[in-house]
Amino acid sequence: MKKLFSMLSALVLCASLCACGKEEPENEEIVIPILGVTEENYNTATAEVGSITNSYVTDAEYTYPYSSIVYVKKGGEVKKIHFDPSEPLKAGQLMIEFDTTQFDEALEAQQLKVDEAQKNYDDLKKQGASKAKLDVAQIDLDIEKNALDKINNQIDDYKVYSPIDGVIQLDRDARNLEVGSVIDDGRFIGRITDRTNKYLTATVFGVKLENVDFGTKVEIAQGDVAFGTGSVQDIIFTERGEFSTYQYIIAVDGDTEFYDFGTVRVTFCVYEKENVVIVPKEAIVNVGSRTFVYTIVDGIRIETDVEVGITDDLNGVVEITSGLDGGETVVI
Repeated sequence: MKKLFSMLSALVLCASLCACGKEEPENEEIVIPILGVTEENYNTATAEVGSITNSYVTDAEYTYPYSSIVYVKKGGEVKKIHFDPSEPLKAGQLMIEFDTTQFDEALEAQQLKVDEAQKNYDDLKKQGASKAKLDVAQIDLDIEKNALDKINNQIDDYKVYSPIDGVIQLDRDARNLEVGSVIDDGRFIGRITDRTNKYLTATVFGVKLENVDFGTKVEIAQGDVAFGTGSVQDIIFTERGEFSTYQYIIAVDGDTEFYDFGTVRVTFCVYEKENVVIVPKEAIVNVGSRTFVYTIVDGIRIETDVEVGITDDLNGVVEITSGLDGGETVVI
């Protein structure tokens, strides 16, 4: 009994010592980290529902847009000069003749053949020859006439004609042109400009305006002086070596009068779409194959993929065909 009491006392003492060595836990607050959002000031705009116009704006002026180059088809020694550079030319007017003595013998011989064939046909007809004989004679005559025409056409290649009515501006190297001068085939002589009428003309270098064609509506302004409308009545394409130009000839509507000098501002109105979502051009972001805008939702900037339509360069806005409904706040 005494031994059992001693063992129990030892166990109690051991438990007490163990309890004294262990500290009581404190009531600590558990903190969960939260991702903070730094507020930033963005330049923003609202995606609006409205109308958008596809248009181009450029300068125009009253000028003489119609002209044509003059060049030598077949050259050689100048035989005659039939024009005065200071005088207006008429379309089809003979300007220059080159020496064609190399064709004289062939021309004379072929003319004799035509005369003989013609005489043969006339004689048969007077004699009351059959239709079959007359048909054969007519074929022979046509053959000889065609051969003569071919020689005359070759000779005509050695002549220079004015392609249009107008005034010529001679090339620098052609200003000393005179009888006896020798000029190579294909030589550029000058440019003839039709000065009959001035037209309101917008000149664009290098690239044709997309979707601008005959009849395209045009808005016209000349400072604070005059405003009006018109339409494209002609487009002239000119290629000069590596450079090319497109001249848009504009017919002015009504009685609006513009000065025939000074710069005129024209807007080509290609087409207009209504009830579409539009945003400023600056809002559009292109990264690789992606196109998106930054929208602000609850103060947070997020990327929103969009699809775009036409661009209005005049007003600096872009049509959004998918991704926005209108009313969103976008970063610009």
